[in-house]
Amino acid sequence: MNVLLVSSTLDDDGGMPVCVGRLGVALAQAGHRVAIAGQRWGDPSPAIAEARQAPGVEVIDIRQPWTVVGQIAAARRMVGLVGDWLRRHGAGREPAVVHTHGVWTPAIIAAAEAARGQSAALVISPHGMLRRAAMHRSQLVKQLAWTTFVRREIAWAHAVHATSPQEADDLRSRAGPGLHPRVIPWGIDAIESAPLDHRGRQGRRVASYV
Repeated sequence: MNVLLVSSTLDDDGGMPVCVGRLGVALAQAGHRVAIAGQRWGDPSPAIAEARQAPGVEVIDIRQPWTVVGQIAAARRMVGLVGDWLRRHGAGREPAVVHTHGVWTPAIIAAAEAARGQSAALVISPHGMLRRAAMHRSQLVKQLAWTTFVRREIAWAHAVHATSPQEADDLRSRAGPGLHPRVIPWGIDAIESAPLDHRGRQGRRVASYV
C-alpha cells in the first residue's frame, strides 16, 4: 500500500510530528511505501528526522513561515504535492491512501480537499482537535473552517480515526450520528516526561486520548 501522511506541522513543537513520524516508520517496516509531508519553518521534530533516515519513508518539507501569507503559500503547494503524489501512486495495483493528521491548518485542509477532489481514499485523524474543549479556543475561526471545509471532509472521508471512546463521542456529537469513527489507540511508545525548567516548573505537555 502507498500511504501519504500529512501532518499539521513537522516542526519540533509538540506531539503531532512524533505520532506521524513513528507511524510512518512502523508502516514502512510493515512493508508499505510511505511519504510524510507537512509545513515546517523551524527545526524538524527528532521523530521526523528519524523517519527521514528510515528505509521506505520519504519526507517532504514545505518550508514556509507560520504567518498568514506563509500558511496560504503552504496550502497552495500542498494541493500540488498531493495531486502529484496521487498521479504517481494512485493508478497502480496497490491502493493509495492520504491520511491527514489535524484539521485546522490551511495545508491540512488543502490536502484533504485535494484528496476529495480526486476521489482518493482519505483517512482523517483529528488528534482531539474536534473535542468539545478544543472547539472553545479560537471558536469563531474554527466554526468558519468547520462550516466551510472540515465538516464536508469529515463526512466524505473513508475513515475518521479517534484514539478514545470519548473522542469518538465528541466527533459523533459534532458531525452527526451518521459518522462512525474508528477507535484505535496510538500504537507508539510513550513520550518521556518533560524535564523541569530552571524555574522548577514543567514545560508544555501533550494531552493523551488513549
